[in-house]
Formats: sequence, C-alpha cells, structure tokens
Amino acid sequence: MTSTNLQVPALDNDEYTVGWITALALEAAAAEAMLEVEHEEPHWQHENDHNNYTLGSIGKHNVVIVSLPETYGPTAAATAVSQMLSTFKSIRIGLMVGIGGGIPNLENGHDIRLGDIVVSRPEGAFGGVRQYDFGKMTSGGNFLPQGFLNSPPQVLLDAVNKLKRNHIRKPSDIPNILREMEKNNPLMIEPLHGGPSYSHQGPENDFLFHSNYNHKDAAKTCEECDKGQVVERPLRKTHDPFIHHGTIASGNMVIKDRGTRDGLGSDCLCFEMEAAAQHNQELLKWLSPLEPSERHDDIRSTRLPRSGTWILQHETFQKWFSESPSSPVLFCYGDPGAGKTFITSLIIDELERFKATKSNIGLAYVYCDYRDQIQQTIENIIGAIIKQLLRELPAIPEEIIEIWQKKQSGTSHLQLELKEVLHITCKYFDHIYICLDALDECRDFPELLTILYQGPPSIRLFSTGRNHVQQLVRKKIEHARIIRIEAKDSDIRMLIQEDINKDREQDPDLMDDKLEQDIIEKISASAHGIFLLPVLHVRTVLDERNVRDREDALKTLPSDLDQAFGVTIERIQRQPTGAVKQAEKVLRWISLAERPLSIDELLEACAVRDGDSDLNKRGFPSRSTFLDCCLGLAIIENETSTVRLVHFSLQEYFNRKKQILNQPILDHHDAIARACLTYLMFRSVTAEMDTSQRIKRIKTTQIASHALLNYAACQWGHHIRKCGCLQNSTINAALEYLRMDSEKRMRSHSLLCRYIRISKDYNLFSIIHIWAYFGINQISLKLLVTNKVDVDTSDNEGRTRCCGFYSTALSTASAGGHEAVVKLLLEKGADINAQGGV
Repeated sequence: MTSTNLQVPALDNDEYTVGWITALALEAAAAEAMLEVEHEEPHWQHENDHNNYTLGSIGKHNVVIVSLPETYGPTAAATAVSQMLSTFKSIRIGLMVGIGGGIPNLENGHDIRLGDIVVSRPEGAFGGVRQYDFGKMTSGGNFLPQGFLNSPPQVLLDAVNKLKRNHIRKPSDIPNILREMEKNNPLMIEPLHGGPSYSHQGPENDFLFHSNYNHKDAAKTCEECDKGQVVERPLRKTHDPFIHHGTIASGNMVIKDRGTRDGLGSDCLCFEMEAAAQHNQELLKWLSPLEPSERHDDIRSTRLPRSGTWILQHETFQKWFSESPSSPVLFCYGDPGAGKTFITSLIIDELERFKATKSNIGLAYVYCDYRDQIQQTIENIIGAIIKQLLRELPAIPEEIIEIWQKKQSGTSHLQLELKEVLHITCKYFDHIYICLDALDECRDFPELLTILYQGPPSIRLFSTGRNHVQQLVRKKIEHARIIRIEAKDSDIRMLIQEDINKDREQDPDLMDDKLEQDIIEKISASAHGIFLLPVLHVRTVLDERNVRDREDALKTLPSDLDQAFGVTIERIQRQPTGAVKQAEKVLRWISLAERPLSIDELLEACAVRDGDSDLNKRGFPSRSTFLDCCLGLAIIENETSTVRLVHFSLQEYFNRKKQILNQPILDHHDAIARACLTYLMFRSVTAEMDTSQRIKRIKTTQIASHALLNYAACQWGHHIRKCGCLQNSTINAALEYLRMDSEKRMRSHSLLCRYIRISKDYNLFSIIHIWAYFGINQISLKLLVTNKVDVDTSDNEGRTRCCGFYSTALSTASAGGHEAVVKLLLEKGADINAQGGV
C-alpha cells in the first residue's frame, strides 16, 4: 500500500523484476494503491514502447504497473507485454490482475460471489488459463476448445500454495491491507464526483440469477430485473473475500451470453480477456529474441515509391506466387548494393496485402544482418519465423506448450524442438510464405536453407543472396526458381533525382538544369546495375560547394565499389582534424562492435577519453549531425535507433584492407577495449549500492542514463582478445578493473552475469571466470603470475565457485573454444575432474 504521496527516484530499469498488467484504469488505480513506495517515471523507455508506466515497490519486489489501452483482449495485452519487456528486460514474473466475471456453479462447489478472488492454478489439461474462443467444430456441431496455455513458473505456484496453507491456519491479511489502502486513499472509498467506490457493496447488491433468466439488455444495473429469479444462497459470516483456486477462461470475445458462460462452468471459475496474452509472451520470448518487423519498417520507410515493382510482374515470380507452383522456392541473387533487401521488403508488403484477402495464409520473414552474429543463430531465425506465425493464431496450440514445458526442465535439444514446433505450427495454415533476406549474411545459411526446404509442404520460400549463394541453392534445391536482381535504370534515376531535389531545396544556387541533367545521365550510366555506387557518387558530387567543382567531380567518378569507398575515405581524411577524429571513432565502433549499437551508446562511446574518471556529457557530439563526418558511410536505422555502415560491402572492404581509415583493425579493437574499461571504472559506475533501505537504490541517479554500460560490461574482453598485441595502457586498465574491489565492480559484473545467464549469486562468477569466459590469454597470465589465483576455488560442499553451466574456469574457457587459456590453466594445475556447480 502507498504509505506516502511522495515519490522516490526511479531505479535502473534492470532493477524491476515484476510486471503487473491491468486492463482498465480503475484496475490500475487499485494496483497503484497497493504500492508501498511509488517511484518516479522510468529514466529510459524504448522508442517503440508506447506504454505508460507506474513504478514502485512492494516489500523487496520492484514492480512495473502497466494499464492496457482501451481495447479488449489478448492482442492488446500481448502488445503491451512485448513493449514492456523491451524496456524492462529483467522482468522475471508477470501478473495479470483485474476484474473478472464469476462463473458460479453451486453443484460443483463453486460458490463465487461479488468481491471474491480467483487465482489461476493448473488443473488437469489446463495450465491455469484456458482460451475459450479458440478451437474447432466437431462433427456433431459442438465447439471443442483447443487453446490450453502453459502453467505459471514453479516459484509462483509454490508461493500460492504457501499462501493457501496460511489461509487455512490463520486469518488472511487481505482485510488489513484493504483498510490500510482506505486510510491512505480516502477518495477511493468516497469519490468526490460519484462513481464506483473501492469498497464492498454488501450482500444486498450481490445477485445471482438463474441461468435461464435474461438480463434487461438496455439496463446498466439489475434494478429492473425480476428478483424472483434470484438464486438463494446462504449468508456468509463475513464480508471478507473468499479466495478460489482453479482455471480462468480468457479470450478475445466479450461474454454476455449465459449459455457460453455456463458452458465453461464445469472447468472454469471466472472469465476475463487478457491473461492468455500474458502467458503466451513467455513462450514467444523463448522462441527467439529477434523482432524482424522493426527492420522491415525501417527498410520500408527508406524505399522509394514505385521502385522495384518490376519484380511483381516478373514471370518467374508469378509462377512461384501461383496457387500450385511446381517449385516452392524462389531465390533472387545479385551484386552487393543491387537492391535485394528493398526487393524483399516490397515482396513482403505484397504478401501482406494478399494475406489480408485470404484465410489461413501465414507469413513470416527475417532480414539477416552481418552485424548481429551473436543473436542470429539458426535456432533464433527459425524461432522468429515460428513466433510470427503463432501471433496470427488465436492461441498457441497445446502441443507447442507441452514442448516448451519440457524444455523448461532442460530435457531436449533446441533445434530438434524447433523443427517439431515448425511442423505443428504449419498445420494451422493452408499456405505459408517465408522470406529470408541476405542469406550470405547468415553464418550457417546452408543448414538453414535445408531445414526450411525439407520442412512442411505448405511452405513457400523466398530468399535473396549474393551471386555465390546461387550456386549452392541450385545444388541443394532441385527446380528452384531463380531471378537475377539488378538496379533498373528508371529506379536509379528516381534515386538520383530525389537527392538532387533535396540539394536544390537546401541551396538553389548550387544547382542548375544543365548540371542536374549531367548528374543524372553520367551517374546512372556508371551504376552497373547497383544502387550503392550511385548513392556514393551523388554524395561525392553534391558535397562540392560550387557548380564548377561539382562538374569536375563528375569527370573523375570511380568505376567500382572499392574505388568509390577509397575515394570517400580520402575525402573524409581531407576534412578538418576534428571531423576526421570523430569519423574514425564512429566507423571504428560500428564496424567492430559485437552487436548493433544504439545512437545513445555510440554518442557515449565517442565521448570517452583515456584518463576520464566519469562520463562527461560535454564531450558528446551533436546528435543531429554526428554522422555528417562519415560522408554517407554510416547511417541510422530509425525504427531500431541503431547506427550501421551504409552496406555490408563496406565492412568487407575494411576487412580486406585490414584497416579503417588507414589504421590497423587490431589497433581499433585495442582502442575500443580501453574505452570500455575506462567506462567501467567511472565513479558513477563503481559507486556502491545503497542497501540500507528495503529497496536497492543506486546513490547516483546518473547511472540509469549510462547507455554504454551494458555493452562495455559484456563485450570489453572480446575486443581485448581480438586485438592481438595489446598496448601497455590497455593491459594495465584490464588488470586495474579485474583487481578492483568486488563492491565497485558489482554493477558491471552483474550485467555480465545476466548476459551469460549464470547463477544469480554473481559473486560466484569470479575474476578467474571472467578472463576464462573472454579467452584473454595475456591478462590471464599476468593475473596468475602476480595474484597467486587458485584456479579451482570451491565452496564448503566441494562445489566450484560458479554454479550452473560455467562451473569452473577450465570448463568456461573450454565452452568458449579458448584453447590458449585452457592450456594455460592446465599448466597452472587446474583439475580437469573438478566438481561442477548445481
């Protein structure tokens, strides 16, 4: 209960572990009244998260309360939950709490009355929640529900059982909690302007009519109903709510029909309209962390209107798209920068329109991305496909829930499970279209292609890739349909014209009709069937600041991508010193980062300097212009707010040259590692946690705004491993960080532990495990020589210090494939038979 009207500052988003979902404003108000301490608004919210939150704490739990928009059903709830998890990534428990419609059944002992409480509990085939509006008609004309949702986590079931035992032995605390709420929130009991009161309405207002009696449809209350039709029930000794445990019916439809309600009565205690989505989200999250729709929205927003439409009229595409294609596979190949990704987005939009006119048509897609090899596994790609298809179904099929529940107990292999789940999911559709863009940017694309091609016969597969992928597709897939993608001259001219129009709006004096025509003709003629080359050429010409220089630039345009990249880099290096330094930092980070970086992360990365003791925001580059120094080689993806290179081919160019802006890539890794370590030792990051209160609160409110902290904590060691010969300053920084007092390392250390999903007792993951996990051999040797570290530290029960998958430093290094560290540990006496964790 709220004990004060004052709010305390919000915690770091990762401190919130309980999500509380309500459907209505009056339910949200009741939830907020239960908070013991209310927090201010979150410091940060994902830009695609449109929820409105109330934060606070109850006991030792930090809680996020979200109220759904004025929309009924699991769809609205699923959206809200998904967005909540994008902002509060540490939420481990989700609770759907609200007003439900009781289903009294006196014959079965279900005497449910106004104000009672129903808690979902697994019973028989049901996991606690049953979706009442999903199923099939039997041959006898009866409706057979098939939407049985998964059980709550065991920790919640155990807690509910404990409360149930307590209520048997002694009085419930609920009346005391309600009295405290009334005391702290008097307006909820006696509203100033009328309206519902948050107090028991008395048994005189609790009517249960016979099920064959119809309520007066136009009436909001039962004042006009025939009281002779009321079922007589014995008076209770108390007005305190009774607590019932069993199955809750959930769905999209509003139940106002007594027959539908009573049909659920033998199995369910009440019905509501949001809990199904809450249960589904955990399973969908298990399937895959990938959300391809964000990438699709970003690509669609940059696609020129009417460009690429030739593919839709192409004879080969039409044959693949037809009702009964002779081959279910269509592969489109082309040179780097030919527009394959834009073609994919165009076809996805066309399939979306087609799907809207048909029933039982499924669509799923994934844009492969060279930048995110950590998350872009075969399992995650297949999981993302399944997740998109399941979202089109009213409920998740029971067989899939059973597979997921088995996985929760760790009994099977994920890829095998996903193949089975894919086959089950596909049974619910007549046809399924799957689109995969940039297969060559997926490390294991041959295996992925085989899995989907050998999948259910209802699948029609569209994919794109570079020229060399075409050979493998022809070899693996007999009768695959093939289309070569080239940028059409009309589309290239459209692209050039748009850039010229923008330039003319900014400064009409730098463009005349003759120059405009020359630019269009010469650049389109040199395009060679790809879009990327004209993009770079136009930028080269339009960056000149007078008409004559623009005309001269047109005469010396490079003839291929490598030359174009080289010319652009030369232009970058001719800029003022400050612009060159900034371009170097930006290109370094976005080229070599272990995952895509957000705008905020990159701005902070650019601000870090050797020797800094804290984050200095005066060092941030301008958010609106910080990429100008890269002259088009770096761009922002608006939907995901991440920064990336203009094209994968630029990454390949850097890799071939083994340098970025004429500086070796190994040196860039060293600079990134040093910046990460400097960041991790900032005063605001190493500030001790305040544990004197019931809620953990970071003393400095700045920590929540430290965008780069998560990346620095989880990735610094990878950059050290990759940079080969370290500078002494980097070695010293790593040693200083690892030797730091554990309390000062707590914040960054816990982020790393969460990232690799080890035991919640983060202290068990020692510095030995850290360097073994990253495989940083030079640092390992220094620590072993100078610190006399015990490589087989164990607890008083003989278990190694880290419980779970990463049990010993030796097994940790082995799991990461770090051969040099494994050899070093064995040389230093590591016990190959050391007992693992539990």
